[in-house]
Amino acid sequence: VRRMDGKDFAQMIIDHFDEMLEQSVGQALVMGIALHPYIVGQPHRLRHLRRALRHIDAAAARGGVPSLERALGDRVGRRVLIVVGGLIVGSAGLLYVFASALVPLVVVRLLAGIGEAAFFVGAASMVTDLAPEARRGEAISYWSIAVYGGLAFGPLLGNVLLDDDHFDRVWLTSAALAFVAGAIG
Repeated sequence: VRRMDGKDFAQMIIDHFDEMLEQSVGQALVMGIALHPYIVGQPHRLRHLRRALRHIDAAAARGGVPSLERALGDRVGRRVLIVVGGLIVGSAGLLYVFASALVPLVVVRLLAGIGEAAFFVGAASMVTDLAPEARRGEAISYWSIAVYGGLAFGPLLGNVLLDDDHFDRVWLTSAALAFVAGAIG
């Protein structure tokens, strides 16, 4: 690595990515990039790393990077993931009311996590599929704003609904919203 300059390092990343992208048609692959301070710690080398990352980002924006979301969505359908995920999260919200010890709480949280994963994978895949290619980045940005807006304002809503340190109203509202999201999906 010490004999390699920033330009060569960036080209190596691009070549490695392009080769793995071709090979990923038949199997899922993961690409790691080791960022040594000697290579990326100087501004004149960082410019080349940005070029390599832009290359990878452009491939992802074109939909050229296979992902778990696409594979799972392709297998069962995006709408199925959204509806089933919403039903699972809604059910978990109802079960939170009855989880009064640590083990049941962990089990319900695991169930909720599975539902959330299904819902978000389905919805994210649907957003990328429905958006015209030229506006896909914009659609993904709006999706991100919706997700992170919910993460930001959800706790505030939960605090408003909290009743004398009892979370039942919070969980029931959460369940209702999840059921609605699944039904709309």
